[in-house]
Amino acid sequence: MSKIYQKMYKEQTNGIIRGIGGFTLIELLVVVLIIGILAAIALPQYEKAVARSRLSGMILLASSLARAEQQYYLANGEYTLDAGNLDIGLPKAYSQQSSSATLSSYSDGVHTIEFALVSGLPRVMVSSSQVPSVILWEFAADGRRACGIADNSPEFEKGKALCSTYGKLASWSAGSSHQYYELN
Repeated sequence: MSKIYQKMYKEQTNGIIRGIGGFTLIELLVVVLIIGILAAIALPQYEKAVARSRLSGMILLASSLARAEQQYYLANGEYTLDAGNLDIGLPKAYSQQSSSATLSSYSDGVHTIEFALVSGLPRVMVSSSQVPSVILWEFAADGRRACGIADNSPEFEKGKALCSTYGKLASWSAGSSHQYYELN
């Protein structure tokens, strides 16, 4: 401080010059510790919320594709494995990966959509590299739909927890390598 300001400051503080205060190292460490604890609690909850959101998006996509497949069946008397034949189109990011008489696969690099014929009935499957689960829509008489997780998945428990939030464990098909949760 310049001498003029020091003199004015001395007069205002009864002759005692006090330094401008700051934080001690202990105070800073306590604040950093509190922030660390909050982050440790909040981050896993955030990751679960993001995974649930992505899984909801997959369920919505599978549901839309299943409805479009049913509309195609009502209009034409047969099911299709070609997404181009459906009333709703896939986003432009999706490209066809494979096609055969019983399976058609589309991908955008993150999500994979498969149309398959199983015992003469179509199935719509949606999977994502970001979510350890598969959404399966089967066109049986009861229109079953399920969220599944592969038994050998490294993220089996995480996927099982995600799927169980949307439905109850159900037997699906014999010999399946997935655990399926019937969607509500």
